[in-house]
Amino acid sequence: MGVDKMTSNARRFMVVAMALAVAACDVEEDPTTPLIEPPSESRVENEIGFLTDAPLQAEFGPGYSGQMLALATVDDVLPGGAQLAGTLDGIGIWGRGRYLNLMVNHEISGAARVSKMKIDTKTQTIVDHSYVIDGSEGYSRLCSAEWVDAGDGFPGRGYFFTGEETEDGLQLAIDAQGNVTELPHIGRYAHENQISVPGFRRNVVVLNFDDRGTSGSSPANDPDNGAESELYMYVARTSRGVLHGRGQLYVFASHEQPNVRGLTPGQQIRGYWIPVPDEVAQDSDALSAWVDEPEHQAFGFARLEDGFYDKRKGVRGAGAFFFDTGDGDLVTDGEPWDSWGSIYHLGWHDPRNPSGAVTLTMLDRSSGPTSGWASPDNGDMNALGHIMLQEDRANGPWEREPRIWRLKLSGTSLSLGAPEHVVSIVNPDPEDDPTDVWGWESSGIVDVSEWAGTGAWIFDVQAHSIAAQSSPGDGGQLIAMQLKN
Repeated sequence: MGVDKMTSNARRFMVVAMALAVAACDVEEDPTTPLIEPPSESRVENEIGFLTDAPLQAEFGPGYSGQMLALATVDDVLPGGAQLAGTLDGIGIWGRGRYLNLMVNHEISGAARVSKMKIDTKTQTIVDHSYVIDGSEGYSRLCSAEWVDAGDGFPGRGYFFTGEETEDGLQLAIDAQGNVTELPHIGRYAHENQISVPGFRRNVVVLNFDDRGTSGSSPANDPDNGAESELYMYVARTSRGVLHGRGQLYVFASHEQPNVRGLTPGQQIRGYWIPVPDEVAQDSDALSAWVDEPEHQAFGFARLEDGFYDKRKGVRGAGAFFFDTGDGDLVTDGEPWDSWGSIYHLGWHDPRNPSGAVTLTMLDRSSGPTSGWASPDNGDMNALGHIMLQEDRANGPWEREPRIWRLKLSGTSLSLGAPEHVVSIVNPDPEDDPTDVWGWESSGIVDVSEWAGTGAWIFDVQAHSIAAQSSPGDGGQLIAMQLKN
């Protein structure tokens, strides 16, 4: 494997950006700190921590620039002595001052893991790593994720939300020390992600995205592979109430339309919430049947994926954005509901009553990978209203590399600008089939502007054509990015 180092100027740019952000956090740092070069050999830990020397598995899209830094590659030996497991996925971050704490999922069937890392933002290196879930627990397919604390409307010490994307999946909350709390009352279904939504005056609210119907959550011949998925919400008076089942689970429904079929960009529908009995929520078969009963008839989405609350400054009220990835097998009267995926916004009418009326807005719908973004998977947004959308080749045909797209919201409105192709996922090995990368994906992304300034993100790559050597799962990489334009 060849060595791919950043140039001195490029690395100085990243170090200075991080140092300036640290200074903003009331930690005195010198932005002219002498340049510290990365390790010269693969999988080496030195006095400034670890930085992989593997070639980058991503590059900027045409017309876009900035800096990218490969932090770690699957199978690297990290500080602490363990190798980085395969199939990187959802990411959560927290911390103050110089050090950034990060948890990242490993989406492995039957032996999922969660890595915890400490990153020195001054030297751009990993100084500590361990597994808070090491695979022996038997959790499966931990996918998208989110770190939540008081700033996200979830008062307390902070938790990493992650869940199993399996037919009877379980939602988890992991604190900074690695203690795991299981949340069966949130429901047993294919958990893609759980996010906290701030803005409610007397309640703590989390949204949950059901990815029912995926090939990973049920056998290939299971009729649920063509089943719609649902949007869930859990409401409690306190964050402890959310964690310990002292609240109520709801599912989204609408009298105006039963599912996403036929929705057009900009179209809005009013919705409401149906309380789900606890005994139903905690039984996957019962829940699957209950939400489809005529007297309930939950609103159907085409494989819900990731979401995030509205982080723009100046936006009043509570709101959240989310994706579905599309499903060509969901057809009514010969018409697919949504073959390539859509972007939605959900807005609450009354912050005093989270289980009251809401408005669902379909912001945009994909026409397929030949004409722009398609099959959205993970994403995040920053305070400027820049949404980052990551693709996963969930539908076919697909004959290009997966990408990361940026969509800019206009002011405080729900108007999206033209999609911008800012990152391409690449296979740096010239000996591999160049079409292998078509099946890769960029799976987790998180805004790190609080630590590194505007345009800073950390994301990961799942290299599905490369088998991990130190664990089950696939190859991939964890990457830091500073997008300049």
